[in-house]
Amino acid sequence: MRNNPFSPSNEEGGKMSNPSDSNNPINQPFAFATQTPKQITPDLVTVPRDTVDSLKDLLQGMTETFREHGMFDLADEAEMVVELL
Repeated sequence: MRNNPFSPSNEEGGKMSNPSDSNNPINQPFAFATQTPKQITPDLVTVPRDTVDSLKDLLQGMTETFREHGMFDLADEAEMVVELL
């Protein structure tokens, strides 16, 4: 059971942790944001040709659907992605 910090028999009492301790997360609350991100994927990835072709077909179908429903901006963006592939 946890000791009551206000109990006279508790020698630790209500002591705080050492604020100058470098492992104390209170000292640097946003330290996680200053860390360099780890690379998750390699710089170069090989994708099978049929996967790229399937993705192109899907995007071209989406482009047609976007144009039919008056979403011309989305259709243009989908066409740009197809050209990149």
